[in-house]
Amino acid sequence: MNLTIAYMTSRKDPKIEWFACTLAREIRDSKFSPSQIIVVDFHALQEGRKEAFKEFFYQFSIDCQVLHVPPKPTVWQGPYKRTKNEYFAASNARNTAFALCQSEFIACIDDLSALAPGWLDNVRHAMEHRYIALGAYKKVFNLSMDVDGRLSFDENPHGVDSRWPRGGNGIAHARGTDLFGCSFAMPIECALKVNGFDEICDSVSMEDVEFGARLERAGFQFQYNRNMLTYESEELHHTPGNQCFIRNDRKTKSGLHADWWILEKRVRSHETWTCGNDFNLREMREKCLAGEPLPIPTKDTDWATEQPLAEM
Repeated sequence: MNLTIAYMTSRKDPKIEWFACTLAREIRDSKFSPSQIIVVDFHALQEGRKEAFKEFFYQFSIDCQVLHVPPKPTVWQGPYKRTKNEYFAASNARNTAFALCQSEFIACIDDLSALAPGWLDNVRHAMEHRYIALGAYKKVFNLSMDVDGRLSFDENPHGVDSRWPRGGNGIAHARGTDLFGCSFAMPIECALKVNGFDEICDSVSMEDVEFGARLERAGFQFQYNRNMLTYESEELHHTPGNQCFIRNDRKTKSGLHADWWILEKRVRSHETWTCGNDFNLREMREKCLAGEPLPIPTKDTDWATEQPLAEM
């Protein structure tokens, strides 16, 4: 079974070299390599950026297809946005990776991250046993590594994954709402079965918990794995150019704030399919893999308030 690893970033300096260096160590140690890497990068079209990223993969001798793309067109950010401002749109970015994934299995990882020893072997365990793996994370200070991918950092007691105490010594059963977007892996069929991340969460957040809740209702099993661990830089989240885009928790027509509406109407619902996606992800993926372009959205009003997007 082939593996795609999707790396997500909207930061000017995501430290892609950390990912490349530690992935190279994992490939050497496990004797197993992904068949495809997809870098979904808000700044992908910046002059020289693709060449610079490509050089890191070449430097660390990672020999697989590397696809470096901007997120698919969305009304919330980027060149096709209908809004005045750039908004948070993690659902759209992850659906981009799903649509371009050529493998049967996909692992997603956020930027500013380095892979702990054993990360790839634990992804492979999930592949072999066909479950949804929820990777652990720790946010640390002064993260660095040598050319062989050996890590050094200062511990951050406030940066430990909130699920960590439930992890035992390794793999532990988890719920869908335990899915955090920074590190997870699954058969691509799981994502297709529920139509991917719900883009109604774009501009708000809660996309990972909402996605996990629908996957659980669709009957899929989850395992939280401390040994599928990533380390993230705490301080680099806050440097100029690295901050997240706007999240707008406005009131909906029902009177609930948007995040509470998603919690009450989506996370706690009985639905398995998305309500905010105007596409079928399986069909979109088939078209993408056949060489067709990603679709351009056309809506021009906010789902929550019916306000024109051009005013936001």
